[in-house]
Amino acid sequence: MNIIRKGKPPEDKKNGAVLIVDSEIELQAALTSKLKSSGLTVLKARYGAEVMAILEKEIVDLVIIEPNLADIGGFKLGADIREKTHSSILFLTSGPARDLEEAALAVGALTILSKELHLDDLVTQINLSCRQAIDIASSKTVTQRLVKKLNDAQKKEAMIGAFMESWGEPRQSVKATLTRFARSRSISLSELAEIHQSHSELVSEIRASYFKQLEQVCPGMLRDLREFRRGCTVDIRPNDRTKEARTIDSSK
Repeated sequence: MNIIRKGKPPEDKKNGAVLIVDSEIELQAALTSKLKSSGLTVLKARYGAEVMAILEKEIVDLVIIEPNLADIGGFKLGADIREKTHSSILFLTSGPARDLEEAALAVGALTILSKELHLDDLVTQINLSCRQAIDIASSKTVTQRLVKKLNDAQKKEAMIGAFMESWGEPRQSVKATLTRFARSRSISLSELAEIHQSHSELVSEIRASYFKQLEQVCPGMLRDLREFRRGCTVDIRPNDRTKEARTIDSSK
């Protein structure tokens, strides 16, 4: 489940926001200065335990993590961030990046960089990754909105279809009635469809529980009834009905 972001984007945010999680104070300070100069908002943490609390309050596009944190494994932290937030992650290691590349990509990191790179090169790569993170977040938002619209449409169609069957009225008439009712309650048709779906799911659960209890009272009876009904509907096929009707006509 994703963390619900309670905070607002910082007012001075220009090109994105990053969170640096590293115990090397000097490196943090140098990176912070350079990244701020390039237009990024920069937040800092020394320990993994601080990170989730920060991400609950602040909108962060990219979390930069040292794999060898003192209190929690950097890759474990990265996996938690990917699972519980919308932030992208980047690893910044003291050793050769190539040695940890596979592990970094396995937890969904955009990339892994080495601290051995020149500071300006690091800043350039982080800026590029932050822009990529923003694009990914934007794409996810568009996708989520599209999925929600599709789900809402499906719920509306299911609700309308259910009332058509219940009332025996055409689609347009049913939809108009439901729309007027929703407006009388100051809710949208989507909200009404959501309520109808929840009601239908609850009814299904109650029905399933009821039949399960009946099955305990009369073991096998419901199964036999289903098989008997299936046999009755399968025995007489359309062609057989036609032959039967012709026989009756000829006897007359």
